[in-house]
Amino acid sequence: MDDSETKSLVSSENGSRISLYQSGSVFERMTFELLPMATRQMQSDQDAASPLYQNGLGAISEGKSDEAVKLLIGASELGHVEAQYRLAELYLDGSLLPVNHNEAGHWFQRASDQGDHRAQIRLGWMYEAGLGFKTDHARSVYWFRLAAEQGNTDAQFNLAAKYDNGEGVRHNPDEAVRWYRLAAEQGHADAQYFLGQAYEAGDGIEADVQEAIDWYILASEQGHASARRRFWSLCISGDFYPEDDHEAIFAEQIGASVGHAGAQFKLGFRYDVGDGVVQDLVLAKSWYKKSAANGFKDACYHLGLLSSLGRGMPADIENGKKWDAKGDEIKSIGETLDLKSGRIIHFSGDGVTSLATKPVWMFDDCGRLDIGDAMEYRKTLVRADTGNSESQFELGLMYSNGDGVIADETKALKWYRIAVDNEHSGAMNNLAVILSDSEETASKLKEVTNLYRKAAKIGDEVAMYNFANRYFSGKGVNKNIRLGLKHMRISAEHGYVSAQFSLGRMYHTGEHIDSNFGMAMHWYTAAANQDH
Repeated sequence: MDDSETKSLVSSENGSRISLYQSGSVFERMTFELLPMATRQMQSDQDAASPLYQNGLGAISEGKSDEAVKLLIGASELGHVEAQYRLAELYLDGSLLPVNHNEAGHWFQRASDQGDHRAQIRLGWMYEAGLGFKTDHARSVYWFRLAAEQGNTDAQFNLAAKYDNGEGVRHNPDEAVRWYRLAAEQGHADAQYFLGQAYEAGDGIEADVQEAIDWYILASEQGHASARRRFWSLCISGDFYPEDDHEAIFAEQIGASVGHAGAQFKLGFRYDVGDGVVQDLVLAKSWYKKSAANGFKDACYHLGLLSSLGRGMPADIENGKKWDAKGDEIKSIGETLDLKSGRIIHFSGDGVTSLATKPVWMFDDCGRLDIGDAMEYRKTLVRADTGNSESQFELGLMYSNGDGVIADETKALKWYRIAVDNEHSGAMNNLAVILSDSEETASKLKEVTNLYRKAAKIGDEVAMYNFANRYFSGKGVNKNIRLGLKHMRISAEHGYVSAQFSLGRMYHTGEHIDSNFGMAMHWYTAAANQDH
């Protein structure tokens, strides 16, 4: 091996090493002399700058613009961050100084270099917009990121938008969602809206419409117009199912705010009768008028009723007639939304209360106006028209029994059928009862049986009782004592008194089942306790 292959460094003769911190070195002087001196100087500058800044603010409030600017510049030159930021804002908005983007950029830069997140986001925006600097999206991202990492929600949103649009950085939906979420969770309305859009579209995150709705609601609560419109669109498409009156009212308020006539009408009706809200006839009238202005026929009729009855205003029958006439002139039907089913409900104006027609249910036997019955009927009618299956069922009962209205089997059948379409088990049973009186045809017999079967399956105890009797008689179904007893027992256990009595009688007489006086006594007692 020759010498060229064994080259090495020559070591110090005494083996000592150079120390950067040996006595008298520049590093020792920096550590023990220069840094403390610089710190003292910075504190001295701040001590001198603070009164200049405060006096500058005072001069602004007193309208002494020239003096204020001079004081703020003095404080800024000494490194006062608040003064630098305030001075940059003045150059940017032109309130005290002529607009000067270069000077604004200079002072925002000075404040940003000291870590001020407000200045950093301003600087990022100026690079983005090309104000005071050449447009540079990469620099914009740099400053947005610094501010975002300090928790500035506007910067987090802007950085998310950069990733979303691929400006200054490579398009990255995952990063966009991450920054949108950080801002959204701190209450940033725009971020909540765009995070909702990401969930709805499945962009950067797994699609989840319900999660999207939650973020749209949060943004809507802050008055975000786009979020309100998107939320209402999802309501109309049947994606939002309110869990309680509060959520339903909120959705109706959103629909009303975006100009949906049906939602305005429903909101007016709520305030009219105090349904889920404190009754307020002034607000009712206001929402009815907005709905009427948008061509909603029924809103005109309800305004006519308010005016004619003097509810929330002096009684004025002539004005009421004018509203009725305006409603009659509207050719198109109105439509609103049943939030629970996501169905659009169409209004024709039929049956709406109006003194011009004086329907009989509004008057007592002496021909006097019965406001109580009229209002109760109107509440039930409007709720039924807007998709409330329970009210549809109640209307069927009213027409079937002549309760508050003239008995009318045709109208009873109409409302029962509408309620049946909305899966109301009681309406299924009652419709079957009415139809069972005319089971001449096989198709009618089949319809009645299917109605009882469906209602029983849903859990209606009355339908179970009726269906049990069908199994016992073999009418419409194959005779089956075992299934009949099963349905009768479930109906009795659910508290239906007729089923309890029938089951007691069967145990007493041994009909369809072995006699058992103990069980007979049990079910007779249960029925007796309900005053059978």
